[in-house]
Parts: sequence; C-alpha cells; structure tokens
Amino acid sequence: MITNATINTAGTGYKVGNTAAVTGGTNGTVTITSIYTIPTDYKDLLEIYVKPMVIYWAMVEYLPNAAYTIANKGVYKHSSENAENVEKTEVDFLINKYSNIAKEYTERFI
Repeated sequence: MITNATINTAGTGYKVGNTAAVTGGTNGTVTITSIYTIPTDYKDLLEIYVKPMVIYWAMVEYLPNAAYTIANKGVYKHSSENAENVEKTEVDFLINKYSNIAKEYTERFI
C-alpha cells in the first residue's frame, strides 16, 4: 500500500483528486490528496516584486551580448540582409532604460 507519493515532474498540471500512475503499490495508482502551494504573501512577493526585478536585470545583462553567439568555433555577430546594426549609444540607452526600471523594482522589493 502506498501511503506517500511524490510527483517529480514539474508542470504536469496535477490537481487534488487526480490519479497518477506510480510504480508499485496497489494497482499502480495513487490519489493525490494535497498539493503544497506557496502562501499568498510569498506568492505576492514573488509575482509583484521579484519576478519583474529579475526580468529587467536579465535584460540589462543580455542586451550588450544580444548581437553575438558564442560557439565552439568562436564568437559570431548576427546579421540579416534587411536589418541594420544599431549604434553602441542606442544599446547603451536601452541598457540604461532597463537598468532604471530594474532599480525601481529593486527599491520596491527592499
């Protein structure tokens, strides 16, 4: 008899009352009776402050390298027939813009 089971696959969409196939036990199934959820205060903290803060700081880190691919044979710059390269000042403007937004979310978080 199975008294406790853990579903290790993230994003499976299981809900309370679902039946999941398992190895062993009675008939190879277990009924999910409870699922851990993040408490509301922590969920709000993550969704309102941490998530946007991380997104904008990630943009600040990504933008200077966005035009490049690092591979085994070297570093390559992306180009396209109908695209034009942006100036460094334009990239710096975007970095500064996203940095300011990220700093604002960081201050709110703190």
